[in-house]
This record gives sequence, C-alpha cells and structure tokens, in this order.
Amino acid sequence: MLRSERGALGGDVLDDADIAALGRFVVTLDPHDVGAFKTPGLRNVALTGPYMHDGSVATLAEAVDLEMYARGARDDRPPILTPAERDDLVAFLRALTSDAAQG
Repeated sequence: MLRSERGALGGDVLDDADIAALGRFVVTLDPHDVGAFKTPGLRNVALTGPYMHDGSVATLAEAVDLEMYARGARDDRPPILTPAERDDLVAFLRALTSDAAQG
C-alpha cells in the first residue's frame, strides 16, 4: 500500500519485502527515491535495534559485521578489521548513548 492510498505504512513495510525494498519511494512517490533510505543519526543507536531498513538484524554487532561485509563486497575492497577493532567500533557506537536515554 503506497502513501497515496492513505493507509498506514509501518506494517506493510515490515511485512512485505517488496514494499520495503522501494525505500523512500513508498512515502514520497518520487521515482528518484526508489531504493533510497533515510539514514538515521547515531545518537542512542545502541537502543534502536533491530537494525537495517527492514529490521532484519537484531544486534549492533551483527549490523557492524553485515555493513562491513556488504560495503567490501560492493566496492571490491573489503575493509579489514581485527576482532579488537570490530569490538572497539561497537563500543564506540554504544558510547553514543545518552545517560538520559539509558535511565
């Protein structure tokens, strides 16, 4: 169901992979927005799971792993992180959580 049909989009986007893959187009109906997604800020990112546009990744660590793999495969230059560097990156992202949000 697209915006023009005046229905609620939340459930449709989560329940239908074809609709989810349309990205911002579902909201704007602009053909340039097919496959485009709004990128949220990183503040409190540790509290906002599940991750990815369709909620398919449960943890922040899994999101880091998937994103690093996907970018590397797409660019043909996979970034190489040691396990310690990966853990540091996840710890950094967790550190962006405000004290007020944790309470």
